[in-house]
Amino acid sequence: MAEGHSSKPAPLTPEPLKATVEQLEREVSRLERIEARSGSVMVVDDMQTMRLLLTQALRGAGFEEIHSAADGETALRNMRDLNTDLALVDWNMPRMDGLELLDRVRATDGLMDMVFIMVTAETLDAKVIQAAEEQQDSYLTKPVSPEKLSRRLELILEKRIVTARSRLCEVKGQLDLAVDLFVSAVHNRPAARWPLFGLGGLLFRLQRFDDAERTYSRILELDPSALAAMVSLGQVKEASGDAEEARQIYLAAIRKNPQLLRAYDALAQSLFRDGDLESALEIVQGAMQFQGTENAVRQEMLGHLQQNLGKYAEAESAFLKAISLKPLRKPVANNVALGKSRLAQNRFEEAIRDFQRAYDPKASKGEDRDRLDAMLLAGQTYLRKGRDASAEEELNRMHTAQSWPELKIPFPAKLMHREAGGVYLCEGRETKARAQFMYSVLSDGRDAANQVAIKEICKGLGRDDLAQEDFGDVEAAKAAALVEAHSRRGLVLVSRGLLAEAESEYLQGLAIDPKSGRLRFNLGKLRFRLKRFEEGTADILQAARLGVVKGDWELVAEVARFFASTGQADKSVSLLRQVLSKKPGQPILVKALMELEE
Repeated sequence: MAEGHSSKPAPLTPEPLKATVEQLEREVSRLERIEARSGSVMVVDDMQTMRLLLTQALRGAGFEEIHSAADGETALRNMRDLNTDLALVDWNMPRMDGLELLDRVRATDGLMDMVFIMVTAETLDAKVIQAAEEQQDSYLTKPVSPEKLSRRLELILEKRIVTARSRLCEVKGQLDLAVDLFVSAVHNRPAARWPLFGLGGLLFRLQRFDDAERTYSRILELDPSALAAMVSLGQVKEASGDAEEARQIYLAAIRKNPQLLRAYDALAQSLFRDGDLESALEIVQGAMQFQGTENAVRQEMLGHLQQNLGKYAEAESAFLKAISLKPLRKPVANNVALGKSRLAQNRFEEAIRDFQRAYDPKASKGEDRDRLDAMLLAGQTYLRKGRDASAEEELNRMHTAQSWPELKIPFPAKLMHREAGGVYLCEGRETKARAQFMYSVLSDGRDAANQVAIKEICKGLGRDDLAQEDFGDVEAAKAAALVEAHSRRGLVLVSRGLLAEAESEYLQGLAIDPKSGRLRFNLGKLRFRLKRFEEGTADILQAARLGVVKGDWELVAEVARFFASTGQADKSVSLLRQVLSKKPGQPILVKALMELEE
């Protein structure tokens, strides 16, 4: 279930490269074009004089295909069309500044690996500190001469070409060759630190921790002020199992440079992983004192810490800040986290909007698991508000290809039904939970692990009685699945305004199972919408009777709320009192009655 997923970081392990062979080959080609001065270049500055000066510097450095733009929005459009390889971008521009353009470029397929150089008149102020934490290749201070540009490009390209070629070998499984490329660069450039950093990172990913430790120690021998190597050394220690020594290394780095924000982050993450949330929060707040508030990753960490500590308003503020700083970074996960913070404050409508924004396939990219959690949480929030029909619509989205990027549903049906069942059970909708668990088993009746997982969900929610049930009645499940399919198609047709077609779907479902109270309820609501009130009322009352027979108290409560929403509050109260007189003590009905009598 969505709420069961912890925001606590996993133990530190080296992450494998996520780039594909195709992406890395494209990057190498792009870098080689720049090196040969045959690449496409974009100058972005709102001042015409500066555009001319930067263009002259580029021509002096050997480039011929040079384009320009006066603002970030225009530049981004042109970059896509021209397949730009290199960009020189001013900090301060109207409509979209340099940092926002950088974010867009790094999030755009086909552009994310371009060489991006920020051009600024700024010196060591907050913006330059922020730049050090961004994903640009370098920055240049004005004025920019051909010689200055050529020197900077030579350094950038040497580093990036070796790195890209090594990563390409790594992805292809040519690990010895990947290591050799960095080793050669170390020998060729003994005064440079980047080859050793690259080699250390590669060895870390390969889990050759002893070799990685020696590499970072070598950097510190050559340059004791290279505190980034201290942080990396600490991460190697932590990944190899010595978290306490790692933390001492992070603290030593902070003592040497109290403004080394990367060390604060590594220490806070280590404490977070170990469950020491208060200490981790204190460390993050320490980083904030040194202009560390303008980093989205840090704000995310702050938000997760506050959320785990039950400080939901503070967590909400941190996630809002993270999203405002980097709207294209982890939009699914961050909107889910924001929605959870608001849900914990009982701000249901805002939380639902956050979850819907998170799973919108047109507006955001993200991990499939986060997107699934967003749909589950949207449904769960509607259930908490008593809007069961809306919850059903949200949870049905999981099974619709249009809800997923590239129209591909990434999870098996059994998992999604199982998760939906957990949500229904968590919110006290036992009948719907049983149905979802049955669909889950029907999806793959041979999967014993799935049935065990269902039982674990029931036990985790304190329903040991349900954990003993057999949800494997295949014939009943097949019929229920057919009815569910008609119900789902009917809801989709209603959302599209195709009411006659929706009515046909509901009737087909009732032909299979005339005792489906929920399908009868949906039909009744539809007939109300068609202004066929007499038929609609008969359907809804029949749904209530079926709900009583089956003990589906959630359905009975939904019927009562529906009548109240149509101005028939007296009928709602009468219905609930009548049922409670025969079936006293049903908490769902008691709660609904109290709501209606307020």
